[in-house]
Amino acid sequence: MFRRLLDFIKPFFSTKYKTNSFMDEIISKPTVKDIPKVIEIAPSSLPPLPIIPEILEALFPINIIDKEKRINYIQDNETLSLGRGTLLFMQGEPINSLYYLLEGTVSLYIYDDKVCEISPTVTVDRFPLCSGKTYSVSARAETDIQVVRVSPDVMLVNQSKDISPFNPTDPNIPKNVQESRLFQTFCQVYLNGRMQIPPLPSMTLKLRQALQAEDVGIREVAEIVQMDSVIAGRLIQIANSVLYRPWAPFNNCRDAIAHIGLIATRNFVVMQSMRQIFNSKNFLINRLLREEWRKSVYLSSLCWVLASENGGVHPEEAQLAGLVSDIGKIPFINSLANIKNEHLTPNEIALVLPYICPKIGAEVLKSWGFSNELAEIPLLSENWFNDTNPQIRLSDIVILSKLHAYIGSPKMKYLPPINSIPAFGKLKDYRLCLDDPITFSLQVLHSAKEKVSAAEGLLGF
Repeated sequence: MFRRLLDFIKPFFSTKYKTNSFMDEIISKPTVKDIPKVIEIAPSSLPPLPIIPEILEALFPINIIDKEKRINYIQDNETLSLGRGTLLFMQGEPINSLYYLLEGTVSLYIYDDKVCEISPTVTVDRFPLCSGKTYSVSARAETDIQVVRVSPDVMLVNQSKDISPFNPTDPNIPKNVQESRLFQTFCQVYLNGRMQIPPLPSMTLKLRQALQAEDVGIREVAEIVQMDSVIAGRLIQIANSVLYRPWAPFNNCRDAIAHIGLIATRNFVVMQSMRQIFNSKNFLINRLLREEWRKSVYLSSLCWVLASENGGVHPEEAQLAGLVSDIGKIPFINSLANIKNEHLTPNEIALVLPYICPKIGAEVLKSWGFSNELAEIPLLSENWFNDTNPQIRLSDIVILSKLHAYIGSPKMKYLPPINSIPAFGKLKDYRLCLDDPITFSLQVLHSAKEKVSAAEGLLGF
């Protein structure tokens, strides 16, 4: 019996998404609006199975909880076996269970449109079909299915953000990371107080100080910005761009600031000033820094467009948040000058980065005097199931944009579908782009490629 259960588990270590034509579907099958809200559970030919530890080991975030505590979150003693046509949950209803699909096929609906079918396949972690405070999609069984129901309280273990300083001996850091030569070298630099936190340029500091005064005007801000002719020229360029749609071309700094506003001016100056810290005289380090700048600019552009299209978050704040979400990589990359080239393999760098950069990034932003909301962005930007507020926040915009940015990369196979995370349910526009049969992207970002490119160009790419 135990061997048969293990044989059952092995084929189902992830979720593969395949899209269907909605027009074909609407002709042959009913949509969610045609299914009664309250229905009897359809009978299934699949026998329910005991929920053994091997099953729980594959479910995120249950697999990061102490093994002794995992059973506290399981709502049934065995898998739930449901027949074809069973409606698991309805869009807009409060989430009272998280559903993990083990076997069979489930259709997801957004509003009344069927957007995809889901069936298990092989990968590392399996994620819930939907998470957050309310269901952002509806789900119906297309075949007989096996699911595990889990209490939504399990997501609370993933909500805490540790704001303590970086600790090289943190027990949550895996042993293979702590034994890495790269990790050990950086820790020595950090513990000896030799980590270099790049300072913000003096003009940026003057501008931030000036904007703290309640009576500051556009003339005073323009005088500070014009201390750097390059940044002043770029500011005029952004005011004339398609992002701000001027009614007439601007040719001076004061009019440009009046058009885009003081907050946008402050954030733009900070972002332009940050270009200086993504440079090094060391060829290898400079190459790594330039690549990080390219990725940061792309992410910040996605954040600007998503915030602009969705509302609820100031676009320029979102743009700056995207640009600084990985700022912790700068001190780390600069420390690589002390390491022999044979230890600088891409795999080792990728291994240690997630355990260093979030906390270092928060330290950098605090040292620059950034707000608490911005300083916590490095800690939250890849916490995909973070859900501390029912309203969309700055961190939600960054999380959605970052997950979108990973689409098409090798890392995506380890990440949750974008429609399954809580931040997705806070958007005004739930539409998905289904061009890729495996992963989905946000239609709002897919349709705004020109705006994304324009935003990238204004920051130097």
